[in-house]
Amino acid sequence: MMRHQPFCVQFPSRPDTDDTTFRAARVLILAAAVLLSGCATQKFTREHIPAPLKVPGGHAVSMETVASGSMIFQCRANVNGVAFDWTLADIEASLKNRGGKVVGRFVGPPATWQASDGSLLTATPLATAPLINQPSAIQPSLPLALYQANPATGRGVMTAVTYIQQLATVGGTAPAGCDQTLLNKKYKVGFQSDFIFYKAN
Repeated sequence: MMRHQPFCVQFPSRPDTDDTTFRAARVLILAAAVLLSGCATQKFTREHIPAPLKVPGGHAVSMETVASGSMIFQCRANVNGVAFDWTLADIEASLKNRGGKVVGRFVGPPATWQASDGSLLTATPLATAPLINQPSAIQPSLPLALYQANPATGRGVMTAVTYIQQLATVGGTAPAGCDQTLLNKKYKVGFQSDFIFYKAN
C-alpha cells in the first residue's frame, strides 16, 4: 500500500498590486486556510488511483516524493494585445522524501524534476484526472496527472525513470482577473503535490 502523510499548503501571497479584486481574493483564501488549519489529508492506494493515471505493468515505484513551494504566474497579453491571461512564469519547489528529507527540486517551466545528486528529467503529460472530494471553499487544485519521463540528464536517482504520477495535489492553479491594469504583474500561488517515480522492473 502506498502511504501518504498529512500535508499542508502555503496559500497565495498578495500580488504586487492594490487592485480590489485581489484584496477580495485574499479574504477568500484566508478563509480557506482556516478550513485547512488542521491540514488536509489525502490517501491514495494503487487501487484508488484513477484508471487513466495507472502505470502500465512491468514498472515499479522507485521513489516517492512530496513537492511543496510556489507556482508563479504573470499577467500577460496575447499576441494581439486584446486579451490577457495568467501564464505560468516560474515554479519554485523542494522535493522531499517520505521522511521529510530534501532530495531535490521541482522547477520550470518546463516542469523539471532535479535530484540532489544532479540527475534531472522532464516529462511528457499522458493523462489527467480531476481531484475528487475537494471542498468548494478551497482554491481549485492542480489536476492529478500521469507523465512519461523523457531521458534523464546526468546519472543518479532520475536515471531510467519511466513514469511519474502526480497525486494528492493542493493549490497551484492560476488566479482569475488578469487585465490591462495588471499587465506584467506576478502572483505567487502555494501548492503541494506528491510525485511518484517509476522504473521498469
